[in-house]
Amino acid sequence: MRRGEGGGSFQSLNRSAELAVGQSTGNREDSSSREFLKTYSGQLYTAAMGPHIVRVFLCWVLLSVPICAHAQTVPATDAQLRLGQKMYLDGDLAGALSNYRRAALSRPNDPNVLFLIAQVLGDQGSLSEAEATYLKAIPLYQQLQTRGAGSGVTYQPNIAMSLNNLAVIYSREKRFDEASIAIEHALTVWPTAKSTPAIFFVTRGIVFEGQHNTAQALQAYRVALSRAPQNPDALLNLGILLANQGVKEDAIKLLRQGVSVSPNDPEMFAALGNSLLKAGLWDDAVLAFRKSDALQPDAPNVLFNLSTALQHQGHFSEALITIQKAHALAPSDPAISASLGGIASADRAFSGRDSAAPKRIGIPSGRS
Repeated sequence: MRRGEGGGSFQSLNRSAELAVGQSTGNREDSSSREFLKTYSGQLYTAAMGPHIVRVFLCWVLLSVPICAHAQTVPATDAQLRLGQKMYLDGDLAGALSNYRRAALSRPNDPNVLFLIAQVLGDQGSLSEAEATYLKAIPLYQQLQTRGAGSGVTYQPNIAMSLNNLAVIYSREKRFDEASIAIEHALTVWPTAKSTPAIFFVTRGIVFEGQHNTAQALQAYRVALSRAPQNPDALLNLGILLANQGVKEDAIKLLRQGVSVSPNDPEMFAALGNSLLKAGLWDDAVLAFRKSDALQPDAPNVLFNLSTALQHQGHFSEALITIQKAHALAPSDPAISASLGGIASADRAFSGRDSAAPKRIGIPSGRS
């Protein structure tokens, strides 16, 4: 699931839903990250083509599955695929897509090429075209599977991964019933239950959350962690879900593990900061939010929550500067605008510049 990044770079998935206002948690999360975590970055698989093998990469986790490549290999086409893969890993999605499309001209019915094209389209946010391309690739894989019956070659992992990515796309579009069908089919198609990738269970958890089946989502994320204890998407999603359920200590523990596994993941640090803020651990929350901001500057939600934590520390001048920056980035956000007014008043009161200002300042509850 990375996110999409997510790996790749499909960073929000994340990134897309409206932000919800909370009255009791004292902080704010990006609900798109919350519901469809790491779709671009962590849930879409990246397939790297070679002459005889396809290797599937998942964001930080490398999953290698030996699958027979297209029967006819054209050196020029393979070179385009390799160049496209390098561009993709370097973050040049447009360049990667251009090379994959050129390769498709000579191999229009090669499902591996279609898979690569679909994956880039998903990272670019072209979800309808990505969906159509996966739906074209799946029956082609099924045809190869039928033809190769008895040969020992299997295309079931390719089919299952395509279905997983479809489930991610459907989740992004809040088509959770279709997403459920796709991910359950993926779990059935994978050759052996024992070897099913952990990320499939992360996708299942995201779908369950979209269907408001919290208990089943928790179970799915825990299954993912039982298979891959350091899977960052499972750590992130389960940590956020537990924090929202009020299980603060367990959430913080998971998210601390998450930042140790993915030390350059701004969302992981933002989620850790949110959990620490809910637990009243202001100093640690500030550190986490600062780290998130350093890794991915100018995220209004992170700045909003950082300003809230700074207020709890009594650092109203710095909180004011921070919320002003958030307001410049999101001037139409009503919660940020309201917080800006409140912090400005608090800063004047505590700095002695406004003798008429109240001396007891209520800190905004923020969002979750």
